[in-house]
Amino acid sequence: MFELILLQKLFNLSDKELEFQVNDRLSFMKFLHLGFEDSIPDATTV
Repeated sequence: MFELILLQKLFNLSDKELEFQVNDRLSFMKFLHLGFEDSIPDATTV
């Protein structure tokens, strides 16, 4: 959760944009230590 908020502040993303970028960018997934099979938090979680 901390890493999500950190990415959100660094890239100035809204909750919805953050969810999209984590799903879209492999670099974000690596930073969050997520694999393709892992569930990604949705915008309401952030």
